[in-house]
Amino acid sequence: VEAAQAAARIPDHPRLDQVFDVFAEGGSLWIVSEWVAARPLSALLTEKPLTPYRAAEVASDVLMALRVLHAHGWVHRNITARTVLVCDDGRVMLTGLAVGAAEEALCGYDPVPAEAGDWGTGGGEPGADDGAGGATDG
Repeated sequence: VEAAQAAARIPDHPRLDQVFDVFAEGGSLWIVSEWVAARPLSALLTEKPLTPYRAAEVASDVLMALRVLHAHGWVHRNITARTVLVCDDGRVMLTGLAVGAAEEALCGYDPVPAEAGDWGTGGGEPGADDGAGGATDG
């Protein structure tokens, strides 16, 4: 719960889904996040491939989301076509950070960055990607 709550404290950004609350009840973890009029990228890709131009737009928006996360010391580690949301208005958002942080904590790993905004910590993992080499997250 603590790891997911820490992830939820990242300031709101248009490329990240906003988490409002995290709590445990009845043996389950509940993450309350904003409702977004969007579909996972995986659903869109089953219908047809993206044009090269649209693929570049999607990648650019995902990279912006990663820059925001990295600026707060976080590494996402679970970027898939299911955690990339394509909104009805065309913008792209990254989701799943709080869920991923909770899953990592359950596995014994501390995903919470040592210090917010500390580039290169990778969530406290020595030698983790500092973001300087591009999109190696996920």
